[in-house]
Amino acid sequence: MLWRYVINMGRDINKSMFDDATKLKLNIFGECFEEWFPVFLNSYWCKKLYIFDFFAGSGKDLDNNQGSPLVLLNRAKGASQKYCDKVKKEVSFLFNENRQEKSIELEQNVASHIKQCQQDNNCDCCVYQYRISSRNFQDIFSDTFIRDIFNNRNYAKFVLLDQYGFSQIDEQVFQKLVSFPRTDFIFFISSSFISRFREHPNTKKYIDTSKINFSELRPNEIHRGVANYFRDLISTKTEYYLHHFSIQKEVNRGNYYGLIFGTGHSLGMEKFLKVCWKEDPFSGEANYNIDAILRKNHCLECWEKM
Repeated sequence: MLWRYVINMGRDINKSMFDDATKLKLNIFGECFEEWFPVFLNSYWCKKLYIFDFFAGSGKDLDNNQGSPLVLLNRAKGASQKYCDKVKKEVSFLFNENRQEKSIELEQNVASHIKQCQQDNNCDCCVYQYRISSRNFQDIFSDTFIRDIFNNRNYAKFVLLDQYGFSQIDEQVFQKLVSFPRTDFIFFISSSFISRFREHPNTKKYIDTSKINFSELRPNEIHRGVANYFRDLISTKTEYYLHHFSIQKEVNRGNYYGLIFGTGHSLGMEKFLKVCWKEDPFSGEANYNIDAILRKNHCLECWEKM
């Protein structure tokens, strides 16, 4: 039972209120997408845009804070709906939520969100197509129709993978994501749990923990080490860019999670780094002082305690 919880992070975050770390994660998702969207919306070679949210949840928490699907739809409008009247090409969202009951809630929340948007802003959100599915991630990721989209060089793809735990993005999935043309992705991973259970056979099924030197990593560097593990999976002959952002779930607790972003273009990486440096103006890497750098307004006594 404990192991099942660790793998899947079984708590349903949509049945409670998002904590600060989750809100930060969602904000980074949104800002990253908002940087990505206009580039391809205005690109002459790009025929269609596809936005995938493979672990979409129900769309809201108990306090009506927006989950990733509604965040993406909101950001696609741009400030003051500036993109809504500029859509000259097909823009499609695919929201997938494996749990049937949450998928039904998601469909209701998305429909309600779009209707409210149209009423409040006189905004023709229906120019954005969307589809909601309720399938196992591995099944939908290997679906022929989905793979044809991923492999099409004339389509731009933004892939959000807000998995529970770490079991869905293994080496095989990661290699596929890196190989798809015109595809930028960002995924969440529970790095502390990988470290904590690194000797367990079920962890090694998904992550080759022997390739991560945990003994040389401080707890707050765990996500950096996990990101380097994925970075080393990329061929040195491939021009590809990977960056990460570490998130401390609770202050003074040892749980560190994080995001990993991948793109085949330097502009994509430049835009993600812009988001990261906005959140962390000291290192562009974490929501905490990851390298214990002496920062402005830190007294010597505070520095010595770090």
